Amino acid sequence: MNDRWYYCKDGDRQGPLSFDELKALVENKTLEPLDLVWCSDFGVEWLNVSQVEELNKKSFSQPSPPLKASIEAGDFDSCYSVESYCPSVSEAIDTSWKWMKTVLFKPFNLTRWFSIGFCAWLASFGSGNGGNFQNRTSTHENFKTGFDNLSTKVVDFLSDPMKFSAAVVFILFIFFLYIIILKLKSRGDFMFIRRWYSPDDTITECWTETRDNANKFFAWRIRFYGLLLLVTLLNGGVLYSSFLAPYVAGGYLWDMIYLRTLSVSATIAVASWFVFMVGESFGVGFVVPILHWHDVTVAKAWGKVFALCNQFPGAIILYVICLTGLWIGFALAIILAIVLTCCIAALPLMLPYLGAVCLLPVYFFFRGYSICFISQWRDNFIPGVNVDE
Repeated sequence: MNDRWYYCKDGDRQGPLSFDELKALVENKTLEPLDLVWCSDFGVEWLNVSQVEELNKKSFSQPSPPLKASIEAGDFDSCYSVESYCPSVSEAIDTSWKWMKTVLFKPFNLTRWFSIGFCAWLASFGSGNGGNFQNRTSTHENFKTGFDNLSTKVVDFLSDPMKFSAAVVFILFIFFLYIIILKLKSRGDFMFIRRWYSPDDTITECWTETRDNANKFFAWRIRFYGLLLLVTLLNGGVLYSSFLAPYVAGGYLWDMIYLRTLSVSATIAVASWFVFMVGESFGVGFVVPILHWHDVTVAKAWGKVFALCNQFPGAIILYVICLTGLWIGFALAIILAIVLTCCIAALPLMLPYLGAVCLLPVYFFFRGYSICFISQWRDNFIPGVNVDE
């Protein structure tokens, strides 16, 4: 019987203990069924107290491994036959919040913060953190004058072969640069989720062991973004030829025939934006965790996401509403902090890596929100965490 045991209670790891000491803690309710225990027989994984059935194997003592969030995921295909449960948004929020506090504050470890913050920074690489908004009031006539001037400049620019060619080269350069950013961002998404489950893993381990999944997700992103870009360009071309060029050539006179073109183009633009937001949000929130635990294609992972949406559409809608509300609340809190500190709080947030470190609790919570939500759907499909305060 192994006589070197460790346990984790409220984020604190204790040990080594003998088997009898560990058993006494279980019997007097100090350790509860969902608390985590470990001995060298388990390899690198921690198990819940309720999962430990036999403790009579001899083995050589080893150092306690880094704390793992939960058990391994179940078989991907077998999940079709297991019982499904409606995920709870409130439980996902509560669990993610507790796990964030356990990892980042119990105890507080500055090295861990900067290490996990690097993964969070990569995962948010290329994402906008805000913008400047100006509210200008103008008369209808001033608006028309400004629009007419802008239309003239656009038509003149696109009609000039040299300027048009330079614009195409510039757009291709920006697109190529964004592909590089997207590749780093895809690697960061998987590095971050690995650190969410295993906070003590090193950056080197995360970088090398997430390559295959990151490449699969990056390839999907390129196809997905490429399709949306093609739709946007075609929509812009139709808008230019059917409205903008005739409007300028006709002396800036409005014709009701333009209304149909503008309505169709606006509908396509809004639909494209909606598809982009849903695809990116559900891709990072649900597809990435599935790929992290299962060696499947991105298409199969999306199949599971569609199955979840089809089975529990109400829960998915509530998930999106709460996600949006939480982000709005977070943005308002940041704005309030900046105002109250006379913009001093904005200084560290303007630095890319340091900003991610400062906002790590927020990133860590939102990363866990989607994981804790989908982990409730089917037993062992996507492992969650067991945290008690």
